[in-house]
Amino acid sequence: MKLAFDAKVLQSKKLAVYGTGRNASDFFAAYGEKFDIVCVIDPVKSGGYFFQKKILPIEDAIRTVEAIVICASVNIELIIYDRIGSLCYKKGIELYGINGGNLYQFFGTGFNKNVSKEEFLRQIDLHDVISFDLFDTLIARRTLYPADVYNIVQLRMTNVGVELDNYYFNRVQTELSLVTTKDFLLDEIYNRLQIVYDLDEATKERVKETELQVEREVSISRKDILNMFEYAISKGKRIFILTDMYLPKVFLKELLDKQGIKRYEDILISGELRVNKCNGMYAYFKELVRSTNIIHVGDNYMSDGYFARKEGIDVCLISSARDLLMESEYQSIMNYSGSIYENVMAGMFAAEAFGNTLIQPKLKLEVMTEYSELFLAPLVTGFVIWIALEAKRNLYEKVLFAARDGFLLLDLYEKLRKFYPEYNLPEGIYLYTSRKAVWNIYENKSDIDKKKHNYIQYLKKLKLRKNGKYAFVDLISRGTTQAALEAIFFDKLEGLYLTQYIKNDGFQNNMRIHSLYKETPITNMYFTESCNLILETFLSSMEPSIQEIGEDGKLIFQDEFRTDIQLDMIRGVQQAICNYFEIYSKLCGMKPCNKELMRTIWKLRKKADMEIIRQVIKDMKIEDSLNGDKIFFESQL
Repeated sequence: MKLAFDAKVLQSKKLAVYGTGRNASDFFAAYGEKFDIVCVIDPVKSGGYFFQKKILPIEDAIRTVEAIVICASVNIELIIYDRIGSLCYKKGIELYGINGGNLYQFFGTGFNKNVSKEEFLRQIDLHDVISFDLFDTLIARRTLYPADVYNIVQLRMTNVGVELDNYYFNRVQTELSLVTTKDFLLDEIYNRLQIVYDLDEATKERVKETELQVEREVSISRKDILNMFEYAISKGKRIFILTDMYLPKVFLKELLDKQGIKRYEDILISGELRVNKCNGMYAYFKELVRSTNIIHVGDNYMSDGYFARKEGIDVCLISSARDLLMESEYQSIMNYSGSIYENVMAGMFAAEAFGNTLIQPKLKLEVMTEYSELFLAPLVTGFVIWIALEAKRNLYEKVLFAARDGFLLLDLYEKLRKFYPEYNLPEGIYLYTSRKAVWNIYENKSDIDKKKHNYIQYLKKLKLRKNGKYAFVDLISRGTTQAALEAIFFDKLEGLYLTQYIKNDGFQNNMRIHSLYKETPITNMYFTESCNLILETFLSSMEPSIQEIGEDGKLIFQDEFRTDIQLDMIRGVQQAICNYFEIYSKLCGMKPCNKELMRTIWKLRKKADMEIIRQVIKDMKIEDSLNGDKIFFESQL
């Protein structure tokens, strides 16, 4: 092995070798007896020996060494440098790579992805020309991986009768086959796909336009990075965007403009230049701007980091939203990545939680809309899609959404009916009911005959039949309201519950209930005990709870205990859930969500700092029509 620098610089230093692979073995074979190697560093194998040198974690090794040689391939070297560079620099320990000499000189501090906002701003001040990578830097996608877009394209084309078997694979392979040629633009990719699928010209253009439309829908700006972009403009810097991309410039300008990204000089696109970041774009860029005082901002170690630095351009690397998710307390979400439905739900979480930040923070949520977008919306979205699929499968005449908890659920269900008319979903009905309104009748309270008559008349006005086949939607229940409705009027309802709470008392033996989750007193009881108040509070209508149905179907409500401020907060939460629901359902269609992913995201809410939200709602009262008022337990959040 021959080093890429003068070996004399290491001969008088106490060294550590980072790595236990083939490169490390070659290094020991060539220099094991020439250098004073004190130890070996490996984050996984610490405690053993390698070439008779003890393997230590980095924290122990830096106490005794003066320099570290990273024995790894270039791409892995960059990752290791990012992991240990800042620590070693602070301790005065030199870093060398077998391919790059002094890594501080080659990479600079810009390869540490934990760069602060203050350092980012300082680097902008120091440079005349700033170039930004596009995707995963200025713009995030609401998908876990870029190629998830292709699966969404296939879903949409299937829905309009265009079958593209194995489209994801063929789209990726076509792109890879063209990336090293001079024919790397979207039109050229689709010219190849036209041959693969024997498409006529109109269908080819339709599929291509669908891909562009999906890109529009999944794209979202990264606000912290956009703030840096705007800061550079305010300082009079020359701004460029560099991207390894096949999409045409006119489309990318449209995409950037929609996200509020303007006033840059130009976009350099590899597909148009016929060179990419790894084989000539940076040299072309330097010649274009006629400056050597340039810094490039991007997320990829190789294309945005190594090759820019190799061309003499300074670098500031940041983490993508996906990378921040993988490094965070929420990384268990990644365990469910796989199908497009999981990848969109996980990608939407990453984009919302980490798309607007430079470094991985502990989530600190200050308003309920943030909470609902991250944790509540996936659960509600998955539940409503499940309701719709059950309604289609069981051929119900109507789906009854009970007031007040069914208010938002009905609104979302009706959106699905509008988005996907081809499913012929049954009509949703908002059914004014409450435990008090029907339970008193069921238990033969006073004025039973009159109240029962009034309620039956109300049901008949809704054109509901005694022997109709109806679904009854509830959140977390044993089935008490459903049982009361059956005793009063209906022959048999079929319950569709988020969670069916089952006690071993025989109460539910004759009831038809389907549920997304089931809980018993001997199981975890996660939903029953930890989210009933949250759902009752934030999914409810703006009306008070119904007390009873009067004569001629007149609705008699209880007093309203919620304040105007609280009602406004509930409206904001519901709007945030609606926004999430529309984005997700349009991207993924009416396909079942992974209920374990939904549960995992919901459980992870406990890791976020929500003290401000808890203070806001700690005195909120909830009406319980049967048992009196109760206080919302902010600890449930």
